[in-house]
Amino acid sequence: MAGSLNRRFLIVGLVVAAALAQLVACSSTNASDSGSAMTPNAGPGASIGGAGNGFNIGNPGGAQSSGVGGTSLPPEQKATIVVDVPKASKNYVYAANPDRDSVAIINPSSLSIQTVSVDAAPHGLQTLPGQDGAIVVNTGASTVSVLRTGKDGSTHVSTVPVMTGANVVSIAPDGQHALVYYDASQPTAGPSTDSPKQVSAIDLSQDTPVVYHLTVGYRPSIVNFSEDSKQAIVVTEDGISIVDLQDLAIAASRIISPIPIYDATTTKTANVTVTPDGLYAIAHQTNSSLLRLVDLTAKDSVDLDLASYFGLSSPDAGAAAGTIDVSDVQVSPDGTFLLAVVRDHQMVLRVPIPAGFDSVSNIGYQSVPDVLTGAVSVGPDGRYAVLFTTVASANEQRVSILDMSGQYALRTINLHKIVDGVTFDPTGTKAYVLHVKSAGDPKQATGDLATARSYGYSVIDLATAASTLVLPPSQPGPIAALPDGSALFILFPNAPWQVERMNLLDLSFTTIAIGSQPTGIGFVESKKQIFVSQAQSDGRITFIDWTTLAFKSVAGYELNSSIWE
Repeated sequence: MAGSLNRRFLIVGLVVAAALAQLVACSSTNASDSGSAMTPNAGPGASIGGAGNGFNIGNPGGAQSSGVGGTSLPPEQKATIVVDVPKASKNYVYAANPDRDSVAIINPSSLSIQTVSVDAAPHGLQTLPGQDGAIVVNTGASTVSVLRTGKDGSTHVSTVPVMTGANVVSIAPDGQHALVYYDASQPTAGPSTDSPKQVSAIDLSQDTPVVYHLTVGYRPSIVNFSEDSKQAIVVTEDGISIVDLQDLAIAASRIISPIPIYDATTTKTANVTVTPDGLYAIAHQTNSSLLRLVDLTAKDSVDLDLASYFGLSSPDAGAAAGTIDVSDVQVSPDGTFLLAVVRDHQMVLRVPIPAGFDSVSNIGYQSVPDVLTGAVSVGPDGRYAVLFTTVASANEQRVSILDMSGQYALRTINLHKIVDGVTFDPTGTKAYVLHVKSAGDPKQATGDLATARSYGYSVIDLATAASTLVLPPSQPGPIAALPDGSALFILFPNAPWQVERMNLLDLSFTTIAIGSQPTGIGFVESKKQIFVSQAQSDGRITFIDWTTLAFKSVAGYELNSSIWE
């Protein structure tokens, strides 16, 4: 549910049957051409405090800046590229073709195909949770098509008009409502919106979708839904607009005043996260030591000055520089706490939500000695966090594993390559680390320099701190992660075209060659099939049995044919 107005962060898409957004991480290639690593930390890190979560409670005792890191370093950056790929429902794969104004529905068991027509330039297809159905925005026509596939395999299409310029759709967890809006950062074949404070809400609970036009804050950029699917939470430059999805038929409920975060200029550049229960929003401005907690029920806010935790003072939010370098803030998946990395103090703070904003005495801390740490990623169950830096010029190749259950002390390991970003498998027991490729040809080097010049990724077993490093021939792309945590399937969209299955039980991998350039990856859980879409003019998808790795391709589906290969 977390959203951020600053979109420069790594998201490696974990593509699940409910059709989460597919995202691809892309490494920088302008890192320092150095193969030497900083000396690994031999010690286990700071001792575990009595909080039962791996953190010491209370003030760290007037800690001073360590001189490691600090505001002289550039901000932490995690690049992201969003890819529009086929999505899987319970039993089918749905693939939109913007050039042919159509959607193909493919049965991965029989490889039978049907193609249905929609309006101009369909983009952003999403499947309906728990159903055999999908919704796609026709960006060339400002309409939305809702597809529902029946038990007999036939698909019914309902197309309805929405706001001008719409190009993004978000669906509630129960699949009964969707919000459609215009996002300038996303592809479109039509005009930009003529109403930057408008979104369209769609009631999907009826056979024929019903569309309502809503007025919200200026330029919506993120839409989240409450866990019970009763509210949509829209992050805008004016603040947060909360849509009551149960009252859409009431005209007055469709005019929604935003709850302010900062003023519009400041909010535009802030990192904003909404907790999954929809109760709070947390905002952080780059180069500020202030965190802001917005109570979305009471519609008020409170600031937490992390500098005061160290006995220091801070400027107002939005000032050019703070007194401490709060380089990253991540809210836990359940929204009960956040982690704030204080880079120049080599420390990560655990702030309970909302108790940490009431008193700094509720804040815990964990020192990360002798390791440059500026970023953090938190696992899906909130037990493990991985601490790292993405500043390539520092040549820091180590990461630290933080066990927030308190079972293990902080552990620091050397991955032998600079880190670009971190994500987790669905069980939260393994971490996937994307690495930076340094400039230069690895074939013209040996040893550590060849490693630095290579593409790479690591997988870490977070319980044992064991890790593997893989140096593939091209840039790793999107990922399909099996829900039982047994394997990752990693797509390589550049030649040589391939998929790698990383066995998470023993950290071994297998390479599967792909016949044409791949564009996306996902899976159909009920069929235990991985699917790989490919860039072929008439359409091509390869299905891979995720247990045996046997595969079969279907080509020509854009011509409504079924050519098996």
